[in-house]
Amino acid sequence: MTTGKPTPRLSERLNADLEALRHENAALMASQLQSFRTDLTAIATHARDTIEADTRMFLHATSGTMQSFHHRITRWLTLAPAILLATATAAITALLVLSWLWSVMLSKSELTRLGLQRIDQGGTTYLLTDPARASIQTCAISDQGSVLCIQIKEK
Repeated sequence: MTTGKPTPRLSERLNADLEALRHENAALMASQLQSFRTDLTAIATHARDTIEADTRMFLHATSGTMQSFHHRITRWLTLAPAILLATATAAITALLVLSWLWSVMLSKSELTRLGLQRIDQGGTTYLLTDPARASIQTCAISDQGSVLCIQIKEK
């Protein structure tokens, strides 16, 4: 038997070493976790700042274009009724003029076919007859009595 200082038992020493390793690992994990939190916060802050800067640049770049579109649309909405009215007025006027020209052409050709010639002079319209085809006579029409009429002989 040995006498003297008692040596700690092996299990106690192992438990003490294990406890020291646990504390060391816990401190290391806490340090790594704190480092991870710091890095993650820095990454998130940098991403947020980048997104804000990109959004600001995009809004600044597109605001001019959007304002230009807005002014163009406003101008068209202001001018559109006048343009539509002018177009409709021009179309109606053109149709009236074409209708009048068509009726003049038809009446001239019809008068010519009937052997009459139309002459407009000084606000007065004269109809001349072809003596070989038409003659002016007094005609009796049912209830109105006698009136002047032009009799046209068919060819």
